Amino acid sequence: MSLFGGRSAAQQDELAKQQFEQQKMEVEFTTNMFNKMVKNCFRKCVPKLTEEPDLNVAEMTCVDRCVSKYMKFHTKVGTEMQKANAALQSQQGGMPVAAGQ
Repeated sequence: MSLFGGRSAAQQDELAKQQFEQQKMEVEFTTNMFNKMVKNCFRKCVPKLTEEPDLNVAEMTCVDRCVSKYMKFHTKVGTEMQKANAALQSQQGGMPVAAGQ
């Protein structure tokens, strides 16, 4: 047993590995969500490319709404992940693992 939270070095190493894997999953989730958002919102809101260098008002409005929906979803999923993580940690009696934002 250690003076630091009653955990052995092996337990602390395992916890650090779990935290790293959780953070890695969060980065992958966020990257995947961003890529899907760009692909889907672009396909939905900019159905055909024109010679115009800028989006028109309708396209900009559509993109704003589409991105807003994806961001709300991402926030909701992050909140649910934090709740699930907190419940898991309270069951295990351990330190919290980083959760989605």
